[in-house]
Amino acid sequence: MDPVKLADVLRVQAVHNLVLTQREQAPLLEIVEVLEPLAETTELCQSQHYTTIGSIVPCIVSLHKFLTQVEQQCKFHRPMVVALKESLHQGFCRMLSRLHILTQSNTASSVSHGGIW
Repeated sequence: MDPVKLADVLRVQAVHNLVLTQREQAPLLEIVEVLEPLAETTELCQSQHYTTIGSIVPCIVSLHKFLTQVEQQCKFHRPMVVALKESLHQGFCRMLSRLHILTQSNTASSVSHGGIW
């Protein structure tokens, strides 16, 4: 999403009230940055081809690494990133523990919620 091109298009279309300031764009750009890898992973894991554990495990590990990095850099949507990461822990706590990605302290709360992997 190129803000300059978007603003130019909106000006040409005479909808000046929709032109966002840089301050308004920053949270939107951040949320796109956070959600884009989730959309890509969802698309990969829901493809029309047979999805195997060999493709799911790298996707989950990559998402965990990405969310961990983004959590430190997020300015506007850190609570959402924390919630996404906790949801990933809850759903895949056993797998992440076996791969030594989650520690005992992280695993305790996730296992009580019935992580499936």
